[in-house]
Amino acid sequence: MIDCFISTLDNTPNRKAWTRDVLTALSKEQNLRITLLDAGSDIDQLDWFREKGFTVVPHPREGSLFRRFLLAEVLAQSEFYLFGDNDCVPASENWLAAGLEVAAKHPGFGYIVYRLEHCDFPFNHEFRDGDLRSITKGGGLAIVRRAIRSSDFRIPVILNPANLDDAQYCEAIRKSGSSVGMFEKLYVRHLGRAESTQV
Repeated sequence: MIDCFISTLDNTPNRKAWTRDVLTALSKEQNLRITLLDAGSDIDQLDWFREKGFTVVPHPREGSLFRRFLLAEVLAQSEFYLFGDNDCVPASENWLAAGLEVAAKHPGFGYIVYRLEHCDFPFNHEFRDGDLRSITKGGGLAIVRRAIRSSDFRIPVILNPANLDDAQYCEAIRKSGSSVGMFEKLYVRHLGRAESTQV
């Protein structure tokens, strides 16, 4: 089984429906163990989560991406796991198996995001092949190599991890000795892009 951690914060009118769309799509993969890092969903949404058999772990609303990542690292049991937002739907066929195959071939990458359909994350020129390229920052949905408890991928202590954004978070990963990448041919549809001024 592959662990899958999705952050749920239903703080806009559309996000509650998007969460259900994302989880319905992810549930089609039989070997995913889905856990929701939930930051205040309403009773109706929580009931739906439990009815569908998802594990719900409450998380403070003010917690950052970095704090949620650290929580996922503690809870993860699989070597690779998915870590994502509740508005990114896989849009490529065979997206999970293909992503895991690429991740296994590139052990130097600890965090690989799926490519957004209509825009890209900032590239750098450290690495690129037909399946993967290095980037400066990224989020949405990622395959992560579980390694916080091993010597090859250590997350440094940051002065105030509650304030980390995607760029700072990815910089911390690179400083730890691991690379941040993006799949070249595997995509997600970012449902929340219209409500965000950021990628």
